[in-house]
Amino acid sequence: MKSLILIIFTSILSLGYACSDVEGGVVFDLDGNGSLNGGSRWNATSTSFSVTSGTVERSLDGGLRFSVSGGSYENYRDQFVWSSVPSVADFRSAILAAFDTWTATDPETGLTTSLFFVEDLETTATTAIDGRVRLGSEIDLFSGNVGSGTRGEAFFNSSSIAGGVTLTSGTTGYGGFAINGADITMNNNNAVWDLNTFQTILAHEIGHAIGFGDVEDFFGNGFIDDNYNPLDPLNSLTNSWALLVDPLNPANSSLSIFSVPNDASGIDTDGVDILLESDIPFTFFLNGASLQNDDFGTRQFLYPSLTFAAEPIVGDFDADGDVDCDDLDGYVGNLEMTATGALAALDFDSDGFLSQTDADSVVTTLVMTSNGAVGALLGDLNCDGQVSVLGDAFILVANLGTAVNSYTLGDINFDGTVTVLGDAFTLVGNLGLTNQP
Repeated sequence: MKSLILIIFTSILSLGYACSDVEGGVVFDLDGNGSLNGGSRWNATSTSFSVTSGTVERSLDGGLRFSVSGGSYENYRDQFVWSSVPSVADFRSAILAAFDTWTATDPETGLTTSLFFVEDLETTATTAIDGRVRLGSEIDLFSGNVGSGTRGEAFFNSSSIAGGVTLTSGTTGYGGFAINGADITMNNNNAVWDLNTFQTILAHEIGHAIGFGDVEDFFGNGFIDDNYNPLDPLNSLTNSWALLVDPLNPANSSLSIFSVPNDASGIDTDGVDILLESDIPFTFFLNGASLQNDDFGTRQFLYPSLTFAAEPIVGDFDADGDVDCDDLDGYVGNLEMTATGALAALDFDSDGFLSQTDADSVVTTLVMTSNGAVGALLGDLNCDGQVSVLGDAFILVANLGTAVNSYTLGDINFDGTVTVLGDAFTLVGNLGLTNQP
């Protein structure tokens, strides 16, 4: 191994005043002098690193494994002081959600990622380093004294490897360094945590563990961006640039290294937020940790993807890959509601409200029945392509007068109750009819 890289970062939640905001992509260990060559990232293919006891595997192959101090979520949780002690299940969910922050599909470009993370609690978390390799799991989570208040820090080691790094896009022999282990420490000194704050700061620290630097750029790496303009920082620091990354050779991307000032022409511009700021913007504590355009761009630079998410299927409101009777249940009890938030996807005619017309249009034009027809008959409760006594009428009669939350139980007019006038008459009107493929 030719090089050891040791990085430390701190994230602080400061209540009572506005944190500075910035958006910019920072990658550690680029070659310098404005070059996009190099960088530290996890190798895409299985890689063995020599340690005293033999070798340890470190790579994205099979997912990045993580463990926690104490060997269990309960033991790890109990190493902190809480404003309200979360359940073990909720604490685990918060940790998993922090990792999942980095696996999200880029909503602007549709680019997916091959990054994913795997629980590895059987491996004992340790801060030990052997042969310049961090032992334990690939990412270990600890508690410890890293100052005062709700904050965290992360270290990683990386080294050059024979034959170069393999990128997630399949490019082999790429320059730079392969990360061989990372440790994250969440502060337990004079700190009272709540679960949301813990999850948000942990998500920030995980970014460091996969090679992202703080945007304040304490280590002189500079910002990767496409068009930073000090006269228009809001627009030039918030636009999407992930598609400008050359996935086969990120160093050849149509991007540049910028020096972004820590003032109103750069870092302190209102509305420019990024998760990887050491003073994490308060918006992420209010609305949850999420990647922004420059986060996605930097992820594409470090871990380039060639795949895009499939276009959503119109009418597939439960996102299970098809349009069936289960997709109709969102209309139950919501007719005449304003189509905002999650309900917006159900507004088939885009008039701003959920209506019987929206629901009936989805049934008759989009629902696929088991006999292969696209578009079902109103009253075809089991979506088999026909309205029958045994398959549909018996279901409706069994629920007559009952409050239900599903079209498949007989609520054909989506008012939340199975009635003779509202539902049975519609079914009887189509009884015996078949919708042919």
